[in-house]
Amino acid sequence: SEEEARIDPQDGKLRTLEQLRRACANRYSQAEIEAYWQDSCRPHVLQPFEGYWTHNSKTHAIQGEALYWHVGIETRLEVQSPTSFAIQLDGQTHEAHLDADGQHLSWSDGDRWIRAEDPWAWTSDCDPSLSDIMHEGRVYKPGDRVKYWSGTASKWVSAVVKGQHTDGTY
Repeated sequence: SEEEARIDPQDGKLRTLEQLRRACANRYSQAEIEAYWQDSCRPHVLQPFEGYWTHNSKTHAIQGEALYWHVGIETRLEVQSPTSFAIQLDGQTHEAHLDADGQHLSWSDGDRWIRAEDPWAWTSDCDPSLSDIMHEGRVYKPGDRVKYWSGTASKWVSAVVKGQHTDGTY
């Protein structure tokens, strides 16, 4: 079974106990980390607006109480209800509300985001020995620099494409 993830109140990020231990190992004792996990970290309840969203051909991710922009920047969410939240951006508050169809986020500044599939949850019928790798209509070649969301590290990570495994992962 998957290890439980909780929301860290310090930054709104979703973490497992093991991830919290790794993040805090040099600053706190194991007993302090476990007490913080039990007393302060909140169990994660999946909100309907969590997931991947596109706007102007850029894909962003919402996980826990954090918005991960396509460029790797994180913004803390203030959850207002199961279908709405606010963020602080450049000194201004921006509110977002999930439309009734569950497929659109409408923002207070007029922007509208469209729900997207997980950009890394895909399968390919391509031969992994090919020198070009196609993902969602984009062609990647070994040596290309990419960013991907790491669930283990709970952040966007820069990487270099080396090739594709037979299971479709890189």
